[in-house]
Amino acid sequence: MLRPDYHHSIVNLMASIIAADGGDPTPYQPLPSLPPESLTDTTTILWVIDGLGDSLLTQHSDTTLARYRHDRLTTVFPTTTASAITSFGTGCAPQQHAVTGWFMWLREIGSVVTTLPFLHRSDRHPLERSGMTPADVIGCPAIAQRLRSPCHHISPDFIVDSSYSRTLAAGGRRHGHTGLADMVDAIVEAVGRDRRYIYAYWPTLDHLSHQYGPNHPKVSEHLRYLDSAFSSLLNRLAGRAVTLLVSADHGQIDNPAGHTIDINRYPAIADTLALPLCGEPRAAFCYLRHGYEKQFLDAVERLIGDRCEVVASAKVLSEGLFGLGTPHPQLASRIGDYLLLPYDGWVVRDRLPAEKAFSQLGVHGGLSHDELYVPLIVARP
Repeated sequence: MLRPDYHHSIVNLMASIIAADGGDPTPYQPLPSLPPESLTDTTTILWVIDGLGDSLLTQHSDTTLARYRHDRLTTVFPTTTASAITSFGTGCAPQQHAVTGWFMWLREIGSVVTTLPFLHRSDRHPLERSGMTPADVIGCPAIAQRLRSPCHHISPDFIVDSSYSRTLAAGGRRHGHTGLADMVDAIVEAVGRDRRYIYAYWPTLDHLSHQYGPNHPKVSEHLRYLDSAFSSLLNRLAGRAVTLLVSADHGQIDNPAGHTIDINRYPAIADTLALPLCGEPRAAFCYLRHGYEKQFLDAVERLIGDRCEVVASAKVLSEGLFGLGTPHPQLASRIGDYLLLPYDGWVVRDRLPAEKAFSQLGVHGGLSHDELYVPLIVARP
């Protein structure tokens, strides 16, 4: 089983950015391939392209993005946007921020929530109506609260004012964009005479990969569209004291038709669960009814053991898959009793009565090579 390398990961990239600015340190050491001193005299721009796995980039070796590829990093576990974007936004791994996937059980309020929209999963009501904010869930300060230089966060209009975006951008300035050209304009406009940190986020590559699969021509076409924008950005930043970094939150793998394990179709498993599945379809956390551990393990082995590995969550935590150092006080409560890790190509899901059925041809969240490794692109115009 592959696992994140928290000495050579996206949180180490963030440690280099923080150390270069003289900011408050995290539990993670700077990235050896990007020492802080290489960033001390420049504005740092970090463009996160959701879903840009390193394997996808290397398949397009003729692009400008690939030409500036500097290193290969691991993302965090689970290999998913909720966990990794929170790591980019705080500089910490899930060990500290305790965001463990798209669905997450919050013992504090007794509810399974959909993390990034920040809604109750059962009825999709906003958690903020109950007086809870993402800052109450995330165990780390936002990156702008660590850095000394001004911070700018550039993200699509449809999420820039969301409660989660406001939390991760706390202490900085938020800018919405309406498309790729507008995002490039916003990055260029955010560069000033003084040193600053600029974070930009692009989601569409991930959306297309989910819809069509990561190896579909529409995904390749969009990657070349992003490559043109990258080249344009380099040209427009020429002569400025900036370092442009590009990385990603995760990669994706194919999920062929018929490769979904629907827990609702296995009552022998579903009846042992105290809560709906949490985490991700590629890394599902199971909360068991008291006294049902043997029944659960027997049923999993008998019914889906040929398609899925089961691991005790306490073992996952003790082996450091979530990060290094002291864990968040609520981390253990957010990873259940057991973790289901489907084999490559497979996912595991359940569905609540109010939820619509859906499928994705590209998926992530697990520990395969293509999900775990992301590129680091470094350019100094």
